[in-house]
Amino acid sequence: MIVAPEPKFDVVTLGRICVDLYAQQSGVRLDQASSFARAVGGCAGNIAIGCARLGLRAAIVTATGADSFGAYVKATLEAENVATRGLRQDAARCTALAFASAAPGGAPDLVFFRENAADAVTEPAEIDTALIVSARALVVSGAHAASGIGADAVDVAITAARDAARSVVLDIDHRPSFGTPGGAAAVASRLTALIEAADVVVGTEEEWRIAGNAGSTIDALLSLRARSGAVFVVKRGSRGSVVLRAAIPARLDAGGVVPGFSVALCNPLGAGDAFMAGFIARYLEGAAPEDCARHGNACGAIVAARLLCSAASPTTQELAAFLAGAPASANPPRATAARNAPATILALALDHRAQFAALATHHGRDARAIATFKSAGCAAMRDLAATDTRPECGFGVLLDRDYGAAALDSLTARPAPLWIGVPVERPGSRPLAFEAGRDLGSALIAWPETHVVKCLALYHPDDPPELRAAQDVALVQTGEAARRLGRALLIELVASPFGPVGEATLADTLAHLYALGLHPDWWKLEMQSAASWRRIEAVIRHNDPDCRGVLVLGRDAGDDDLANGIATAAAAPIVAGFAIGRAIWQEAAERFCSGAIDEAAARDMMIERFRAMVSLWWRNRGGLVS
Repeated sequence: MIVAPEPKFDVVTLGRICVDLYAQQSGVRLDQASSFARAVGGCAGNIAIGCARLGLRAAIVTATGADSFGAYVKATLEAENVATRGLRQDAARCTALAFASAAPGGAPDLVFFRENAADAVTEPAEIDTALIVSARALVVSGAHAASGIGADAVDVAITAARDAARSVVLDIDHRPSFGTPGGAAAVASRLTALIEAADVVVGTEEEWRIAGNAGSTIDALLSLRARSGAVFVVKRGSRGSVVLRAAIPARLDAGGVVPGFSVALCNPLGAGDAFMAGFIARYLEGAAPEDCARHGNACGAIVAARLLCSAASPTTQELAAFLAGAPASANPPRATAARNAPATILALALDHRAQFAALATHHGRDARAIATFKSAGCAAMRDLAATDTRPECGFGVLLDRDYGAAALDSLTARPAPLWIGVPVERPGSRPLAFEAGRDLGSALIAWPETHVVKCLALYHPDDPPELRAAQDVALVQTGEAARRLGRALLIELVASPFGPVGEATLADTLAHLYALGLHPDWWKLEMQSAASWRRIEAVIRHNDPDCRGVLVLGRDAGDDDLANGIATAAAAPIVAGFAIGRAIWQEAAERFCSGAIDEAAARDMMIERFRAMVSLWWRNRGGLVS
């Protein structure tokens, strides 16, 4: 046995990866589908993401094409905190695709496009054995090897794991559509060889029958038990699972039955991979196999209640809440863009539409001048992001599509390390109304997934009841639309122009909105006293421990008030940064629109003012000042 180093990862997955395209219409076959939602798919991809969301250090060994879909897969894995050192991008082959729908009755309609698929040609020399042995467990998808594809590469990976005393977990994952060269006996022989090398084997009843080349599940399990001492796990859909540690009983129900969970079924396709992620998370904690299966059943049930596979995988907090009795939500967990955002966000607010329009009109300029200026502001933030070395610091912009469309398109086409928020509210609306009309969700479908939904409400708790009720409805609608579509959400509240604001005003407002079910990823709030920030923090921590925090806004504060407000906010742990606009761009915009300076000079002015604000923030945050 090789003496392996201390594991760097908890789990590395090996096998299938693709891009899933799921019909967004429920109860239809693919020929009736009219739109599709995209996610990373394939057994190895789904399990790796599921494990990462449950807090495991996950890595993957597989391949995509060097194409746009492959770039999407890599970026998504990295955003989900899955290490991609073992992900090859093959210029000679394509990224696999899978189209799927939940047909009437929940039966899946599934079509694979795997012509010249990159994940199906892994050669032994391409297996990173050092990566394999750096993980506590290797999870193998059996689909390719069972079909006679890449079996030698799988053997290399398993041998490396076993020599290093790592756990080997096999997901039988049989896909007849991939081909069965040699017939049923040959497929069973290939799967048996994998089962003999595994510590845990997981499969559906049908997959166990295929692996054992038998007419009944029990006969297959008996035959395979003679060849393997692994823990056998039989997945049974909504009925749960059965754990078989040793002897095979005469009936499955006489084994270690682990009941399932009842949920409103949306799509069963990703439930098996979610089961594996939940099982592995507990297995690596040393739990009994039955307890591992219970967690697997729960993860599978949560995903079955949602549309997608990997994008529907639960977080640790969601799983704990579900196991404690909370119902399975049809909404996906918080957007990846929110979960993986920097701890600190320092943003330039360029989304002021009415103010920019008035400024341009005053100087006789048109919308093109505003668009040029906003592009200069984005360039300033790109420059700042490129020169700041603090890993916890993220720079961002708030940018509208009215005048900032060209800048937004540029940021999207040439990805920048910037956090991007885009407003949805109609400027100045009170009660809150959306630019896109009443159907906000349909508008958000057209947004890039990396854009954060930003919604400003001119909201005071002492507003007349009918006004407050209308605002509440619109805010909750915003939250529901963002969550269902997997978009991160920033809610901005401005209260001071509409009534007195005391020490408890904003904290009480947030408590009220939380009670309505609004859970944004960030709040954006006016500057507060230290005592008010403490109250706000208590409310957020109590109602939503996963909230990323508060960004403080500047409004029309003068230099001294702004400096004091930023200093106070920086000292408050709940404040995650700032999103300031006019204090940064007002003078530069005036001079640009009057013709006194050009675009480059405007950018430099904004960089200078923003850099001063960054230094002020870090001085009071306790960080280093660059």
